[in-house]
Amino acid sequence: MSALSNITAALGTVTSGTLNGVTINNATGSFNGDVTAKTLSVTSNVINFGTSTTSMDNTGNTMRLKQSNANYYSINANGDHIFWKDSKMVLRFESTSDGHNIIKSGWVALKFLTNSYSIQARLNDDTDYADFSGKNFRATGTFYGIGNANVESTNGYAALTAVGNNYAYVRSTNEVRVVDSNDFGTYRAIRASSFPTNSSATAKTNIEVFENEATPLLRDVNIYRYYLQSDIDNSVYDKPKIGMISETVPAIFRDEKGVDVYTIASVLFKVCQEQQDAIESLTKEVDDLQVALGTVTDTITTISGGAEE
Repeated sequence: MSALSNITAALGTVTSGTLNGVTINNATGSFNGDVTAKTLSVTSNVINFGTSTTSMDNTGNTMRLKQSNANYYSINANGDHIFWKDSKMVLRFESTSDGHNIIKSGWVALKFLTNSYSIQARLNDDTDYADFSGKNFRATGTFYGIGNANVESTNGYAALTAVGNNYAYVRSTNEVRVVDSNDFGTYRAIRASSFPTNSSATAKTNIEVFENEATPLLRDVNIYRYYLQSDIDNSVYDKPKIGMISETVPAIFRDEKGVDVYTIASVLFKVCQEQQDAIESLTKEVDDLQVALGTVTDTITTISGGAEE
């Protein structure tokens, strides 16, 4: 017998060492062992692995590697790679209509540009930019805000630049402090062409004219010569300062451990007004004395002339 096709009856159990060039059609059952082949084609849409829920299937031109019916990985006809958990999309890898690559999850996505070395945080539908937040954010070059500002850091300086005629704001519900990079208790200087203080009536309440004398507020304030402790700590000994000590000034001047320069300037302005009033009063008194003295002189001259006659 030269071919198994010559056998038409049930074969029972066949024990064979090697089967070459075998085609098995419409067969059911199981196979234990290894299959080695150059090409292995499976026409079924489903391949189950063992007795677990793990399987592979091909449905609607979508290939799925399934751990269960709810948790699986799929590749669709467009080549999009999608991870599913509890029947919900967790991650989706695809290309955008403008030729870039994008990873989507939830309402947001990361877009990898193919024409530049950059990544964008986008909305899931790629219609706009998404928010980006983190505990720490580090940029090795310039950080650009879309249209309004950029933050630049290079050797020697760091800069916040408002684009065009936009304002650059530093926002806080309390106050802004400029401190040493290594010590929040050590303050650093600010340089600018001017320091206007918001003094609009729209920012104030219970407004009334300050009627008290301002001069006594300054009379007992001592001016000191000193060195900054931070300068001494950094071996800087040639920068003596002259100024006030906040613990020794009237409470109206004090602002925590500092002094309110705007308040001091306002008091000095009122002192100048008071001094000007005093000068004008003295000037008037001198003028009145000169007039009186002139009258007395004229009277004496008249009396003296009459006596000579």
